[in-house]
Amino acid sequence: MWTLRWAKPAPCGHKAWPVKVRYTRRALRQMTDILDHIEAHSPRGAENVRRRLQAVVEMSLTIPRSGRATNKGGRRRVVVHLYPM
Repeated sequence: MWTLRWAKPAPCGHKAWPVKVRYTRRALRQMTDILDHIEAHSPRGAENVRRRLQAVVEMSLTIPRSGRATNKGGRRRVVVHLYPM
């Protein structure tokens, strides 16, 4: 999981404010463990997963309100499912 946070909420219909992507320690550890495991079996698969994760982060930066809203003021949660291998 990573957290997206706005400086201020963007009014509906207006350009979204820049976001900052923050990874939890747990998310970084999980991503590293997953990529290491996949790479041991399939370097190409690991690269595909790495690209998918990067694509989701980039999407989150260009479409800040993608992902699920949390109860932590202005933060959203993005969970990556079904990434290609």
